[in-house]
Amino acid sequence: MSDKTYIKDYRQIFSIRGVDICVTAPAKFDVATDELLYDKGLDDSAIEKANDVYRDIKGYLSPSLIREMRERIGISQRDFATLMGWSQTTIVMYEGGSLPTNNNNNQLKIFYDNPLEMEQYYLNVQASFSQKTRDKIESYLKGLKGLASENVVTAEEGNC
Repeated sequence: MSDKTYIKDYRQIFSIRGVDICVTAPAKFDVATDELLYDKGLDDSAIEKANDVYRDIKGYLSPSLIREMRERIGISQRDFATLMGWSQTTIVMYEGGSLPTNNNNNQLKIFYDNPLEMEQYYLNVQASFSQKTRDKIESYLKGLKGLASENVVTAEEGNC
């Protein structure tokens, strides 16, 4: 193996939860032998690309959407984990790129598609939060209810 390397697009198949995902991503090769070499950054990037394809195929929320959902409420990862009924480590992992379980992804999608659905979860665990966190969550839910009521059209308003 020589000290000289080059980068080229390389087609790889990753098996993610029993689904084969084919991606083309940059990879490092040895100039003399044309051997594929390990490169943490490039390899991690290829794996993340495969995870993104899997998310798209299976309808999973991306790490950035999970983080955005939490940040819209204005709460910490720990408080979001409490709201969801999960550990803080779970939220950290999902926001960091780990794939959620099917059940957790379904719960995330329900909250993402219809944020008012989280109100019942909140009512069940509200005693676990500080007053500051309760205020943030309640303000968020109140704002959602206000938006929902603004979008209600009465029969009289709807007639032309």
